[in-house]
Amino acid sequence: MKASIDEVKNVIAAFVTRTRGLDGTKIQADTELLRDGYLDSFSVVSLSTEIEQALKLSLPSGTLLPEDFESVQVLYDRLIEATS
Repeated sequence: MKASIDEVKNVIAAFVTRTRGLDGTKIQADTELLRDGYLDSFSVVSLSTEIEQALKLSLPSGTLLPEDFESVQVLYDRLIEATS
């Protein structure tokens, strides 16, 4: 994967701002996205699709699990693993 962690964070921040009405600019690499209410189980599915489109990735169905969205860093690490 060629995307940086900042690019992943920016996709998440824009998604959170647009769909959840929250201030996505407060999200950092270690922000706990689910626990802190930035994402919920429904938004994880939509965000998965958005990440694939924005970062031009093609991930097999079921590659990303809800626990992969614990934080930006966890998600970034999982994306690196999934695309290697």
